[in-house]
Amino acid sequence: MLSREDILLSTNNGKDVFKHYLQREPKAGSNFQNPFLEKQQTPSFNLFQDAVSKEWRYKDFATDDKGSWLDLVMNMHQLTMIEALSHITQELNLTGVISHRSSAPLSSNYTPHQSARPFHATYREFTAEDLGFWQQYGINAELLEQYEVRAVGCYTAFRQDGTEYTVNSKTGNPIYAYNAGDGYVKLYTPLADNKAYKFLWPTGKPAGYVFGLTQLKAWQPVILLAAGEKDTMALSAHGYPAVTVGSENALISAGLIDQLKSRCNEILICYDADQTGRNRSCELALEHGLRFIEWPTELELHGKDAADFYRAVNQKRLPYEL
Repeated sequence: MLSREDILLSTNNGKDVFKHYLQREPKAGSNFQNPFLEKQQTPSFNLFQDAVSKEWRYKDFATDDKGSWLDLVMNMHQLTMIEALSHITQELNLTGVISHRSSAPLSSNYTPHQSARPFHATYREFTAEDLGFWQQYGINAELLEQYEVRAVGCYTAFRQDGTEYTVNSKTGNPIYAYNAGDGYVKLYTPLADNKAYKFLWPTGKPAGYVFGLTQLKAWQPVILLAAGEKDTMALSAHGYPAVTVGSENALISAGLIDQLKSRCNEILICYDADQTGRNRSCELALEHGLRFIEWPTELELHGKDAADFYRAVNQKRLPYEL
């Protein structure tokens, strides 16, 4: 049986898995019959490639069914994650594939850019509203400075076809920038109406992106592997050193795990409390021999991640002490 990472690397980021089990060529933007339902009057099952991780995923806009190629096989055949990995390995005849783990970069499964695409931003001072947004998670101005987070006034970037565009930050819809180094920037628009624009890499994403790594001390007892940048800072604000590769769907290589293990006694996975987060936590735990944090069930009434947990506790909506 191959690991999730090995199967991804051997199946065009999961595209070949969809092709085999759905018996059709995956085509982004094309709606068809949901395989989990007997009949849909208006087919709305859609395949797409994640813009950041490049992994192929599915979503039904009518039923809100969504997940990865692995979730598809688990749900179609009522299999556990381990059973599904074994099933895929056998069905697609991947038993002869050599593991890619030893040569994988710190985080992979996307095509790295040789250099960052041109990007220019005008930054502004944090307002009281900005600081109030971050403070609800326990993140103060000093921590924002430590993690090189800035408030964007406006920015100009270039699409992949070379056309230029400019975006202005608006009152009530702020834009924040995470500095990824070497000219790379990740933009975070927390109140964006369209979730597709909540996180953007206008410069392209750098190879081996790990947020929070340079802020770690040389040694600490535990390092948490968080779902995102905001979670990383919220955990750090409450005394828990953390890093993230920016998305739960991004692959975690053995190289990164080894690097983190050399700087702590234990790595704990701290992903979201939803089904996607739980599935990925189990996958990573099995693949890398790690343990993961189980959030209290009450959290799902107030959010799903580490930042949401601290916000709910700060607002006394969860009966926990910080």
